[in-house]
Amino acid sequence: RLLFNDFQLAGVSIMEFYDWNGQRLEVSSGALFRPPVIITSGPSLLVRFYANGGSSVGYKASYSFLSGKYDENIVEPVTDCGGFVENLGGAITMMNMVERGGPVKYYDCIWLIRPPTNFYHLKTHIYLKISTFLDMAGSTEVVVRQGLTSEGPILETVRHPVAQLGLSH
Repeated sequence: RLLFNDFQLAGVSIMEFYDWNGQRLEVSSGALFRPPVIITSGPSLLVRFYANGGSSVGYKASYSFLSGKYDENIVEPVTDCGGFVENLGGAITMMNMVERGGPVKYYDCIWLIRPPTNFYHLKTHIYLKISTFLDMAGSTEVVVRQGLTSEGPILETVRHPVAQLGLSH
């Protein structure tokens, strides 16, 4: 299983993912915010990266080996969420993501919040407020980091259910 924590490639860059038997599983380019979770059917995965003359921040992924039976919803969360937020104010919402009585879906979303490009030259700070964090399924957390990659220091971690709040603050 391969899960991308950071994926900031140049638009012309390409990544190809091949299963252990040579079958191509996925192709992603820098035009995509984040690839889906890649799961192989065998013991290995081949990843080919082509910069194609482009340059950008780069990528970071974590991998894990799976054996036996596993719940696909847990090991293959929805990653087609999140994205770049580049405006002077607004809101990020995740409302009605699961139908009542329907199967539980697991999400792994990343938002990169930064000012519009014409504000880069100014010394800017971001004010972020988590106004509502209710009715989340299972164990859910929001991690706020400084910077635009997963390497930035953690500023805040909010967990649901609330009983877990004191674990990492």
